[in-house]
This record gives sequence, structure tokens and C-alpha cells, in this order.
Amino acid sequence: MASFFSDLGKTFQSAAKSIQKKTVEGVEATRRNSELRALRDEQKKLFAVLGETYYTSHGDKEAQEQLALLTRQLDELQERIKTVTAELDALNDKKRCPNCGAVVDKDAKFCPFWYTGMQNPELQLMVYGEGIGNAAVSVNYPGVSLSSTVKLESNNYLLVYLKLDKDVKPGKFNLTFTEGKKKLVKEYELKARNKKGCEHKGFDASDALYLLMPDRFANGNPDNDQIAGMAEYKIDRNDPNARHGGDLAGIEQHLDYFSDLGVTALWFTPVLENNMTGGSYHGYATTDYYKVDPRFGTNEEYKQLIEKAHARGIKIVMDMIFNHCGVEHVWIKDMPSKDWFNNPDHENNFVQTSFKLTPHVDPYTSQYDADQMNDGWFVPSMPDLNQKNPHVYRYLVQNSFWWIEFANIDGIRMDTYPYADYDAMSNWMKELNEEYPNYNTVGETWVTEPAYTAWWQMDSKLSAPKNS
Repeated sequence: MASFFSDLGKTFQSAAKSIQKKTVEGVEATRRNSELRALRDEQKKLFAVLGETYYTSHGDKEAQEQLALLTRQLDELQERIKTVTAELDALNDKKRCPNCGAVVDKDAKFCPFWYTGMQNPELQLMVYGEGIGNAAVSVNYPGVSLSSTVKLESNNYLLVYLKLDKDVKPGKFNLTFTEGKKKLVKEYELKARNKKGCEHKGFDASDALYLLMPDRFANGNPDNDQIAGMAEYKIDRNDPNARHGGDLAGIEQHLDYFSDLGVTALWFTPVLENNMTGGSYHGYATTDYYKVDPRFGTNEEYKQLIEKAHARGIKIVMDMIFNHCGVEHVWIKDMPSKDWFNNPDHENNFVQTSFKLTPHVDPYTSQYDADQMNDGWFVPSMPDLNQKNPHVYRYLVQNSFWWIEFANIDGIRMDTYPYADYDAMSNWMKELNEEYPNYNTVGETWVTEPAYTAWWQMDSKLSAPKNS
């Protein structure tokens, strides 16, 4: 009997301690929530003052000193916001996406989301997982309906096409995957757009555009030089083929340098993940289209860098590549379908592009020359994507829109424009102009003859009735 009362006392004592702990944690969470709201309000005010100060700082020493002070205050404020957010997440047992900072399921590797109010009601989701191709899909959310599912040659992929009504509301909903008695539920989110498509303004001829390679510019955060788990590479500034350690933090710390030069737009070589053996410092071998390379920083840090650049009147142009990806991309390791790439049997029958772009403008060109130029791979490490495949095309188009919406980039520089499928690229430009009528995109056409360059201009009479 004494043992019973002793055990009962221990139980009450344990319960009391648990209640006390939850009460303390609740008080702490409330305090941190209040602090976080105040910090974010202060951040908005600082961004506004920073923008106003920038436009009055040229040639004014006092204003320039004030600009430097505001920048330091904003940096300190952002660090405090990160700290308080991390403390609050620990109290609430939450996990955040390392790229965008949003709260995600504990087993999630990334944070999937799209935006409401887009011109095109179609949304493509590429779902990847062992045997997922056998699953049936259902969704239950007002304004969202399942259009179709597409099973690919690899059973580890499933394409889900959703239709979003014009009046669909932002919010989270579940996608349910079932196969027999097995069921998998994944959360997806629709976010509200920060501004309308017509409000996205692109860079133009009045801008002073500065090109830089992030890995070669400045190392602002040595902690991200070596990232565990990535393909083997080295950091060595004495080796021109190695990575040198430059990152987004280094660019952010030197924004005043660009302002002093009179630069109004920055074009970075690609910043997306290049998880390639050797490091792929240049960025032109993408292995994840939705993730900034962690050696540069995170998606959220990229977004914050753009916000700070905008506060100084500096635009950011994003370098994109539709023509090819990196050979370490999961699409090569586990190819969705044989027509996902051009000349997919690269190990036994490698076909390289001729690099001769004249078949585009030559009415008498042979089909052989046209195919080799368009469908050949740039190099063995850069597989040639097949934009004629409608699913590949939709994936790439949707990705370009996602970066405009998420990061608020001010323009796109499209790499190797003539090497991708002409009709697909032309249609991408049509869709982009419909969604963002005041935007600007430039494509790389590495030629020297003015008439050939003119052939690629929008509405060019030289290429009519085609229109690039």
C-alpha cells in the first residue's frame, strides 16, 4: 500500500513538473512572438528609410555615413530575427525549410508551394519516390481540382497536374497518394502573390549592368565553403578550376561598392545547386532547379540579398539554363523517360553539338545539321534537355515563373538560347510576356554578325513569320 501511494505521489509530481514546464514554455513563446513582431515591424521601417536615404546619398558624405549606419543596423536586426525565430521554433517543436524558411513537416526535405492568381490555371507537380508511379492521387480543396496524372517510364516519378480556379484562396491542403492499402499524405501550399504580374518591372537600356561570378567575387561566409555530403570538390584560390569560396554574403557586404560605381543592375552567373564532382564553380550544370547552391547560401538569403539591393536602387538579373542540366542531376541517375533528354544513350553513343548555329537561319540546311546543333550535348557533363517533351517544357517554364514570384528578380538572362528547341523557347517567351508584360529577358546568342543577331530579336522581320 505504501508503495502504491509512493508511486502515485511520483506520478502527480511528474505531472506537475510537466505542467510547470509547459507553462514556462508558453510564457517564453508568447514573449518571443511579441519580440518577433516588433523586430519585423522595425525591419520594414528600416528598409523604407534605407531606400529613401540611398537616393539622397550620392555626393553627400553625411548621407553616405547614414546609409552605412542603416545597413549595419539592418544586418544586426536580421541576425536577431533569425535567433528569435530559431528559439521560437525550438519551443514549438517546429522544423523550417532550410531554403525558404517556411515551416514544414519534420520529414520534409524541401518546402513545396505555388502562387494563386496566375494567368495559367495549370500547375504541374513532379512527385518523386520509390514506386510512386503506381499511386492514385486525390485532392480536396476549394478551387483546386485534379486534371490528370502522368506515369513516366521510371516508376519512381509521377506527374500531377492540378487546375487552379481564378478565385482560389491561399492556403494549405493535402495531396493523398494511395496504392491498395498504402496511403501517403503530403501537404502543399498556395501562397498569395506579393504583387501582380504587370507590376514586375524588368531591367532596361537605361541600366548599367554589371556581370559577376559569385564564386569569384567575395567570400563573406567561410562557414559555407565546405558542405558535407556534396560531391567531392576543393577550395583553392590558386587553382583556376577549383572553387574559390565566393558567396551571396560576400556580394551583400559589397553592395555599396556597386552603388559607388553607378551600377543599377547586377547579373550573377547561375546561383542554383551544382552538386558536381570538381565543384562546377561557374554554375552552368544545375542539379536542383529549386535550390540555391548551399556554398553560396540559401534561397532565403538570395531573396534577402535582392531586397537589400532593391533598397539601394539595384536590380538583380537571374541567369537561367533551359538547354541543359548537370550530369549529376537525379534525372540522369534515374531518367524519368527516354525522351526527357536528347540523345539519352550518352554512355554508349555520345553526340555533341556542332556549335554551328547557322542551321537556324539557313533555309537550305540539312536535317542532320539542324539535329546535331539542337540536340547534341554541350559537353559530357551537361545533358541536353528535350524541350519538345511537353512535361519537360512545363517544368522549366513553371520554374522560371517561380523564381520571379519567390525572389522578385528583375529580369532573366537565358543561357545557350539558340541550342534549345526554337518553338519551345518562343512559346516560353510568349507565356512570360503574357504573365509579366513589363518584364525583360535576354538570350545568349554568341555570334558576331549584326544581321544574325537581329534575326533573334523579338518581332524581327528577318525571322518572320517565326518570332523568337
